[in-house]
Parts: sequence; structure tokens; C-alpha cells
Amino acid sequence: MNIAVYKAGAVYALLLLSVLALALASLSLGAGGVGWRSSLNWILSASNDVHVDLVLGELRLPRLLKALALGAALSAAGVLLQTVTRNPLAETGLLGVNSGAALGVALGMALFAAQSPTAQIGCALGGALLGSLLVLVLAHVGGGRASPLRLVLAGLALSATCHSLTAWLALVDTANLDRFRFWLLGSLAHPHAGLLWPGLVLIGFGLAAAVILVRPLSALALGDDLARALG
Repeated sequence: MNIAVYKAGAVYALLLLSVLALALASLSLGAGGVGWRSSLNWILSASNDVHVDLVLGELRLPRLLKALALGAALSAAGVLLQTVTRNPLAETGLLGVNSGAALGVALGMALFAAQSPTAQIGCALGGALLGSLLVLVLAHVGGGRASPLRLVLAGLALSATCHSLTAWLALVDTANLDRFRFWLLGSLAHPHAGLLWPGLVLIGFGLAAAVILVRPLSALALGDDLARALG
């Protein structure tokens, strides 16, 4: 048992060191002519260069924080979905989350001319929540239990429907197609820096909720009947 714990600790330590090394590389690479020495001095507060402050503080650091936060959010969502469905291939597109968010943004652009990042985030969040709710409702149709198989089938059916509606809304108007395509591809170099810290706070709350749910969801790995018996 101790050997397994030590091995797990070594793996986690190696992963943490890898993330730190990649983060330093991300700060040291890119446009602006600022190398790793200047980046390290800036991190250690040993640099007073205005150009370095601009490149690292306004361009590279926000990009790095976005990448770390989004990576943590996607990985946590994947782990939760894999636990609920007991499917090692489960991801956010399996239960209608991605397709619901895309349809919400497409509807917002087509009906309400949602062009600001804040409006698009609201439409995406509403569509994702509604899509997840519809998957749960469909999984209970017929009075059956929402087993992992029923959840996956309901998610696939809803995803196909949402993708069709999204494609139709995007093709109706060329301008909507261009805006939706830009939103769908996304970018870590988004100019709206004011959304960074609110986004980090929201992701932080989501990760905290995921940590709280780890223990209850771990019972699902034992099967539906035993998980229900454990409450």
C-alpha cells in the first residue's frame, strides 16, 4: 500500500514539475523579443523594463492563465463525466454539453445579435445547462432509470439534433456563419482581458465543487445498486 502511495506521489510530483516547466516555456516563447532570461527576471521581480512588463504581463501571462484554467476545467469535467457514465471515453460532447452550448450561441447570434463575449458566454452557459437537463430528462423517458447506457444514447441523440439546428442557423446568414466559426475555434489571445479574472473565479468555483463531489461520485464506480444502497 505504501509503495502504491509513493508511486502515485512521484507521478503527481512529476506532472506538477512538467506543468511548471511548460508554464515557464510558455512565458519565454512568443512574439515580443523577450527570452527566458528576461522572463525569469520578471518572475523574480528583478526586471524594470517597460517592454518586458508589457509583453509578459499583458500578453503572455493572461494567455498562460487561460490555458491552465481551461485545461483544468476540461480535465475535471472529463473525469466527472467518465465517473458518472463509467465510460473511459466520455467527454463533454457525449452528454449534450458542447452541442447545447453551440446551439445556444447560434441562437443568440441569430435572434438577439449576441456579439459581445459576455453575451456569448451567457448563451453558451445557458445552452450547455439546458442540453444537460434535456439529456437527463430523455434518459428517464419510459420510467426507466438513468443508467450510463441511457445517458450516452440520450446524449448522442440530442447532440445530433443540436448539431443539425446549429448548422442550419449558421448557414441561414453568412454573417452568423463567420461569427459562429470564430467563436467555435476560440483563441487564448482574446483581447478582452476584463473577462479573465471573472472567468478564473467561475472555474475556481467549479473545480471546488468537483473536489467536493469526488467522494460521493466514487461510489458510482461500484455499480448502480451498491451506489444507491450507499445513498
